[in-house]
Amino acid sequence: MSMEEAKSSWPWFMQDPLSAIEVYKSADNYVVLDFETTNKDFGSAVDPENRLLLACWDVIEDGEVVRKSKWGDEYEMGELEADIAAADFIVPFNAKFELGWLKRCGLDLHDILVFDPFLAEWVIQSNLRNTNPLNLNATAQRYGMGQKLDIVSYLIGKGICPSEIPAEWLEEYCFKDVELTRLVFEKQREVLDEKGLWHLVLTRNLTVPVLTEMEFNPQHLDKEGVNEVYERSVNEFMDLENKLGTFTDGINLNSPKQKAEFLYDKMGFVPPKDKKGNLITTKTGALSTDAATMARLKPKNKKQRTFLELYSKRNKLNTLLTKNLSFFKAAVDELDGKFYGVFNQGFTDTGRLSASGRKVFTEMLGREAGPQTQNLPRAFKYLFGTHNEDEEVWSWDGAQLEFRVAAQLGKDDIATQEIVDGVDIHTVTGQVLADSGEKGFKDMDLGTRRQASKGQTFQPLFLGRGNTKAQNEYAKFFWNKYDDIYQMQQEWIAQCTQKKFYTAPYGMRFYFPNARMTSTGWVEGSNQIANYGIQGFATGEIMPLALVFAWHYTRDQKVELFNTVHDSIVARVHKDVDKEWLKEVIVHSMTHDVFSWLSVVYEYDFDDVPLGVGLKIGKAWDVSDVEMVWDVDSSGNVSYKEKQ
Repeated sequence: MSMEEAKSSWPWFMQDPLSAIEVYKSADNYVVLDFETTNKDFGSAVDPENRLLLACWDVIEDGEVVRKSKWGDEYEMGELEADIAAADFIVPFNAKFELGWLKRCGLDLHDILVFDPFLAEWVIQSNLRNTNPLNLNATAQRYGMGQKLDIVSYLIGKGICPSEIPAEWLEEYCFKDVELTRLVFEKQREVLDEKGLWHLVLTRNLTVPVLTEMEFNPQHLDKEGVNEVYERSVNEFMDLENKLGTFTDGINLNSPKQKAEFLYDKMGFVPPKDKKGNLITTKTGALSTDAATMARLKPKNKKQRTFLELYSKRNKLNTLLTKNLSFFKAAVDELDGKFYGVFNQGFTDTGRLSASGRKVFTEMLGREAGPQTQNLPRAFKYLFGTHNEDEEVWSWDGAQLEFRVAAQLGKDDIATQEIVDGVDIHTVTGQVLADSGEKGFKDMDLGTRRQASKGQTFQPLFLGRGNTKAQNEYAKFFWNKYDDIYQMQQEWIAQCTQKKFYTAPYGMRFYFPNARMTSTGWVEGSNQIANYGIQGFATGEIMPLALVFAWHYTRDQKVELFNTVHDSIVARVHKDVDKEWLKEVIVHSMTHDVFSWLSVVYEYDFDDVPLGVGLKIGKAWDVSDVEMVWDVDSSGNVSYKEKQ
């Protein structure tokens, strides 16, 4: 099946997105809804122990509002389902919650067009979301629409299950939420028109059904792998604890007082100073020993270096054990190796997604816990596998996506040509660092040097200077070489200094009300200003679009999307799936479809720089014998290579 044939079965709003925007703007045929449920895990539909209690909804047709409600579970919502089927779109506030319950009602989320006022407000407020909260109460008050019912909000906020709240109170509360949601939506229509933000809102609303369904797909841990790495890490941690205990004569390293005496009196470390030359101290005036201060300590002899090495290794292992491995161990022992992720919108300043693990109580930990599923250490990805032997894990990403986006936005000819020519920028970084005197780099072979350079390569893309003289020289090299990118970022900084905001070329506006030039010539917030427009386009627009396309292509396939991390997507794929067809889908959704959508919906031609796709296939995430890489430009030209 060709990609165009596959698209012919997509819902109307995916085939004709401009019509979807017009429907958002002016249609008077929609349903505004809100659910009340039991409150385990905040009422998540993913938890089978939760129950749907009440649905309240307004049917808007030709400007008339008809109010409806239904007490009951997901098997008793036939009238609501019929009203949704007859509507152009639905309007739930923080829609992922309602969509989860609609999935439990049996609706196919692929066919539902959503307008979520929470996501619209995320676009409108952009990176001011902390100053101007996005929740329904704050948003409604900001627009002069009133507020939620205080007494029920108070009870729910205190952990009272809605099933225990008087029915008449709960129904009044639910209807009030529906009313506020409808009024906010009507006001947002005016704001989005005025600011020209509809294309951004559409992308976020198309993404939320995908994330909803992904939350029902479990993360599956390899039991044997988890047990092995947990046992090894615990043993290594205990060994480091013993060595540190011997080294420090058994002091309590969790005691700031004992640690300060050991560091500065016994070990002779020079107390670090801040940028103004003042000693870094606690509120009580004692010398600080917190993590940031420890990172500033400069060893002067072998004994000091040995201590810092042991302390650093111990802290890293402790972090891995407490944030990830302890939960993984509990999950394989008590949960059959399965847990569920939570994929969030509205939590970042740039528009990118965030994620966490859905918390569950485990006997081993004696508390509720859930790991971070987005900032997962790369070293642990191989622990995430398949349900059975008939599946493989496919993971694909946008190759150097942020750098390519920067080259496109900045119209940087040098960066563009290097991307087209396949120049290995990490190798270049390593050579510059070696020539600039970075410690140990001259003695490394090319492969080791390249790997060691990866953490530094793109720091200057967001105005990072590094921590050493050689890294500072590399930053200057980067800015001089990719001068068009650098000048674009300097223009953004200048705009923020004058206007306190800038609008990125794809239409997103970022606000920096505190941007001002210091006495040194540095503008406060420069790193964020340089970052947001690039990161926002790459992982706030392009990757969510690619995720949406992949989800619709694989609708009737045995392909289970279960994670997305910044510029990557991860899925379990059954052996019955046509592998060559799926490869074509992945490449098409990450490149051709993105180019087309940006041109038609965003009115932005991504026509200078090719987009890249990397694919790994194996029995676990990020584990593969062969890595496939494609580059595709906006004219449809494809280059392909395999990396062993």
